[in-house]
Amino acid sequence: MMDSDVEEVVSVSSVSSVTRPRVIRRPVPVRSQTSAQAYGSAESESDDDFFRLHQQMAPIESNDSSSSNAQLPEFAASEEESHVVESDSSSDIDSASEIETNDAVTGEKRKHTGNAHPRSRSVSLTPPPTAPHVPTPNVPVPTQFIHTFELDSDTDTRDLDPSLRAVIQSTPTLPRTSNSPAPRTPRPALERVQIEFQFMYDPEFLTHELPTLWDPRRWGRIRSPATIEKKLQEHVAVVVFTTDVVAVAVAAYSDIFVVDVLATDPVLMDRSMRVFPTSTLASLGDKLAVYIKVFPRTVYNRMREREAVEMARVEGEREQARRDLEMVRELQQTGDTQILTSEPVYEQSAQSTQGIRIKIRDKAGRDTLLLVTAATKVQAVVENYCKLAQLPPNTRVRLEFDDEALDPNDTIGSTEIEDDDMLTAYCIEP
Repeated sequence: MMDSDVEEVVSVSSVSSVTRPRVIRRPVPVRSQTSAQAYGSAESESDDDFFRLHQQMAPIESNDSSSSNAQLPEFAASEEESHVVESDSSSDIDSASEIETNDAVTGEKRKHTGNAHPRSRSVSLTPPPTAPHVPTPNVPVPTQFIHTFELDSDTDTRDLDPSLRAVIQSTPTLPRTSNSPAPRTPRPALERVQIEFQFMYDPEFLTHELPTLWDPRRWGRIRSPATIEKKLQEHVAVVVFTTDVVAVAVAAYSDIFVVDVLATDPVLMDRSMRVFPTSTLASLGDKLAVYIKVFPRTVYNRMREREAVEMARVEGEREQARRDLEMVRELQQTGDTQILTSEPVYEQSAQSTQGIRIKIRDKAGRDTLLLVTAATKVQAVVENYCKLAQLPPNTRVRLEFDDEALDPNDTIGSTEIEDDDMLTAYCIEP
């Protein structure tokens, strides 16, 4: 028997008299001292042979050293036999209860007191399984499908890590393709904007509505109309933030103006576009100054009524001109040219510059448009008028101009009739 075997038996027999606690053992791989890591860390457990081989833990519970040695796994027993217990045969037996061992994982010395055994170690020679190699085809990607992303050095890389920012700034960017978006051009955002208000009114507002809206405590009583209009025509500028709504600027304008603008239920207009109080100033565009006209609600309604009347008048004139043009074309198509061979009532050519446009109105208010020349006789005008008005054949018609009857034998040029004049037709029944 060798000396190491004798010493191991003595050390085991010396601790057999003490009751051992229940110990759970499992094989732990032993690594070299150069690549050793702390036991129990996440990296060591992920590379542990125990988790790779899926071996079961061996519970050991016994009262003597012989039973413990019998229940140890074969590889643990071999490891325990290969482990040398540091003890001296000449020292006292109690000194064997305190053993100093060198931990193969952490490299520091630990003391095992009482009947605790050193941790079992096992060396696994099985290499870790390698992942199967999957060939990947090298397919070239077309240039038009490559999207490049660029970061602004000031804004986008401000919150990045310094090392990552250095890498981004040192890496050259790919050439921009045709399908990639255009580079962004940063524009300075306007923080404030100036709004200039102009108060709009009409004579009816000055007469009936202004006395109820004037604030005498702030501006006093002004009896001169010229001074009042001068005050109303003043432009007031208000500076606000672009994120504010228009109502904030209107409230500030109402506080410093001579009239309580908010009491008039104002209507705001930016050129021809209406501005609502709930709109933000940024919605008006990137402008340094905005000009807004302020209409009281009553003034705005009267203005819209006048515009509607004016539009109706213009539309009526256009409709009348269209009817007159159709009448002239009908006269040109259906006129009796045999009677007026030498004295045409209307010009057959549109390029003639000697035509005189006259309008004949009857007693009922119906108008008839004729195009004549200076050489046309009044009698020819009467005959063509009877045809267009569809009068009975024996009806006699008398034409008057400026309350004076025209002689049928006179020509248009011999009278004072000019272009766009109106004649009055009086029918005399037989």
